[in-house]
Amino acid sequence: MDVATRWYGDAAVLTICGRLDHDGASRLSDELVCLLQQVDSGAVVINLSQLEYMSSAGLKSLLMVCRTASDSQHRTILAAPTPLVRELLEMSHAKLVLDVVPTLSEAVRMVSAGAAHAYREAHPVATAAPASD
Repeated sequence: MDVATRWYGDAAVLTICGRLDHDGASRLSDELVCLLQQVDSGAVVINLSQLEYMSSAGLKSLLMVCRTASDSQHRTILAAPTPLVRELLEMSHAKLVLDVVPTLSEAVRMVSAGAAHAYREAHPVATAAPASD
């Protein structure tokens, strides 16, 4: 499992890549604790778009991480789960207690207007050039 953090305004986006299993569970917890110390009024968005596999231990770790954030008055949003991860979140009913949204851009927009603006600046949408006759 690899993790990377990127900031968009007051939104800290933690991207998890690879497999979240027993081995990665404590690392995820450690990463989030460090990140929460840096978040003031914003939120942590956990980007699941590159998560290939999540075991039950990984799911438990993710739930505990979100609870830790909530206990410290921080919001967490899960973004862009892969089909396999989305299915696990649905089967476990974790979606009933967690904010899960289909895209990273939607999650960042939920944090604040400033975060949404910073995300758009970093990821401009290509526009089609007008057709010439």
